[in-house]
Amino acid sequence: MPNSGISQNNLLVFFGFVRAGKTHAARLATLALKAVYLSTDVIQEQLINDGVIPSQERYTLERMEQVYDEFFAQAKSSLENGKNVVLDATFAKQESRDRVIKLAKETEANLFVFLVKCDEATIEERIKTGVVH
Repeated sequence: MPNSGISQNNLLVFFGFVRAGKTHAARLATLALKAVYLSTDVIQEQLINDGVIPSQERYTLERMEQVYDEFFAQAKSSLENGKNVVLDATFAKQESRDRVIKLAKETEANLFVFLVKCDEATIEERIKTGVVH
């Protein structure tokens, strides 16, 4: 297979406020890089569907830590296997942002960080209408 010019072991991180457009941007990057896409929202739903997390506890501190632990474990495994990884999350806490840097160092991944923003009125409208970008 010819080299596409895109190296492997890249870690792309998309973060920002809820409904800012992180997922849309992250999925475009995933397709372009043929990367592994990891989202805290998707992992949270998987853990709920698998009975690991009770649905009513989805937003407790303990359960969110469990989601992020799984999120980072999957990212580390993929990077150690030489894959490109795209992470999609709010990364609201400094601890989760620090874990990204640690992960990149441990796996010797090339780290690219993207802050996804849009104006407040757009976010409010997306929340009201349930539109997901």
